[in-house]
Amino acid sequence: MSTPSVASVSPDGLLTALSSGRAVVTATNDGATGFYQVLLSFSGDSDQDGIADDIEVANNLNPNNPVDALEDPDGDGLNNKRELVDYGTNIQSADTDDDTIEDGEEVVTGRDGFATNPLLADTDGDGLRDALEILVNSDPTNPASFNLAQALTSIEAAPHPFILLVNNTILGEVSQQLVVTGHLLDGTTINLVSGTKGTNYLSSDLTICNFGGSDGEVFAAASGACTITVTNNGFTAQA
Repeated sequence: MSTPSVASVSPDGLLTALSSGRAVVTATNDGATGFYQVLLSFSGDSDQDGIADDIEVANNLNPNNPVDALEDPDGDGLNNKRELVDYGTNIQSADTDDDTIEDGEEVVTGRDGFATNPLLADTDGDGLRDALEILVNSDPTNPASFNLAQALTSIEAAPHPFILLVNNTILGEVSQQLVVTGHLLDGTTINLVSGTKGTNYLSSDLTICNFGGSDGEVFAAASGACTITVTNNGFTAQA
């Protein structure tokens, strides 16, 4: 939920209205991401400017002055009505989602060639923020489009080191889930555990350490030491 003060959503998808405003609900399933925008209002519109009275009051506007709907106090190219009603963005911030792209640029196919969501720094939910995707020539609206070869600066695997108890009839199979983190050009990080992101795993000795059905899951096979090497787009990390 992009704006918890406006609405809440339960784990099974029940949306509960809390206050007037607009919010974005994000849902994920097996790596796929979907978004749903909702506009909530609990009052009328005294000045007929398209903004509900309670939304105007909450944003320090005058519910009896229709002119303030046309003002643009943050200078992002969107007037107050478009920000509060059409997009749910902050009228006092030119970049509501703090992704370095102004709100007015996000909602149109403008200088950067893409229309993105001004409430989400990562519109397509692929782990790369919109501005970074544009910088490295991938599509910020397509989760299957990501250019990690240019966006990454390094990767790391954790825990490092780790210890596994060898499996036996009492304990059963013993495993360790590795966490692989990619460090990006814009200073943010991305989860790279999944092979769908181009991550590969190699054991120095499969008789000691081998892999399960989940990406990055290491199983104990016999006593001894081994090294797990993780690679992604030319970057390497070890555990």
